[in-house]
Amino acid sequence: MSSPIDILHARIRPVVASLVETVVSAELGTDDLTGVEHLEATTEVMARKLCQMPPHLGSAMAMMTLLFDSAGLAGGQRFRAKDLPARRAQLQSWKNTPVSVLSDFVAFYEKMGSFTWYCHIEEAEGGHS
Repeated sequence: MSSPIDILHARIRPVVASLVETVVSAELGTDDLTGVEHLEATTEVMARKLCQMPPHLGSAMAMMTLLFDSAGLAGGQRFRAKDLPARRAQLQSWKNTPVSVLSDFVAFYEKMGSFTWYCHIEEAEGGHS
């Protein structure tokens, strides 16, 4: 039997993967992520860390992540099912909203997603000297 954390991880992981891809594509300035390394590792770390947050934070972030995914239905598809330009547009719309909880959600994924991805790159290149 799966634990509640395992179930939560399974539910949010596809959305986190799409958010990571979207953030990294924006960092690189491209829609072509062919051959881009460390996306899977970044996704795994981000999803695992969300599930390991204290319950009052982790539950809220998980719910916001699932809400963000579902909000894409207003445009016809869940966030995770959209192509990269449409995902970037949805991310940008939440980023530019005056509702701080929504813009803070985007800032979290942009900052932590980029940071985690760059950490994996640095580690693959031999880490700190």
